[in-house]
Amino acid sequence: MNPNPKDWKTYDQFAYGIDTNRLPASDALAGSTQTLAFDDGRRVELTFAKGSVDWSDGKDSGTDKAEVVEVAASTYFVEIIFKNLPKEAETTPLNIIDLLDLMSTSGWLANIERGPGRHGISNAFFLYVRVPDGHRIEIYCSDYQTVDPDLEPIKWDLKDPQRQTLWGGAPAPRSWFEEGSQFAGAETVESALKAQPIIPP
Repeated sequence: MNPNPKDWKTYDQFAYGIDTNRLPASDALAGSTQTLAFDDGRRVELTFAKGSVDWSDGKDSGTDKAEVVEVAASTYFVEIIFKNLPKEAETTPLNIIDLLDLMSTSGWLANIERGPGRHGISNAFFLYVRVPDGHRIEIYCSDYQTVDPDLEPIKWDLKDPQRQTLWGGAPAPRSWFEEGSQFAGAETVESALKAQPIIPP
């Protein structure tokens, strides 16, 4: 993995007025074949080329646009845009589920603050945890790009509970709105956003 791609931005460049910052696409999987095996017995074979993938599940097959992003050494995020399924996506969030199993059986259960769940606006499969120094971090997948000018905009109401948790269930905990990281030299002020958050009683 290239730690400093030529088009990567510094923190100052990132923070100065740009809306999104994306890791560059990679051709590292081009020419390779990968097989996904699911618990229900289904198998999907993926043969990658530059910018596309041939896929087959034994019943259907096709060639579709694909973007591969190397997020860590030998670890890839793959987004496949299926022409015949423009509004559907299949997510395999194995790493988040594995992490939950690991945290809950190794003394870190109390550090799971929120999730797992799926955000309505971004469609990200998420998990929020509090690390030992008190910071809140989000671990998520299946939502690399949240802006696409080719898709029809969806308007969300701030009071719609599916906006934050698509599947419903428990809203964000009270700590989500009342606790956060404090930084030296930064004064804590009241929020400028005058909206009533959806929180449990």
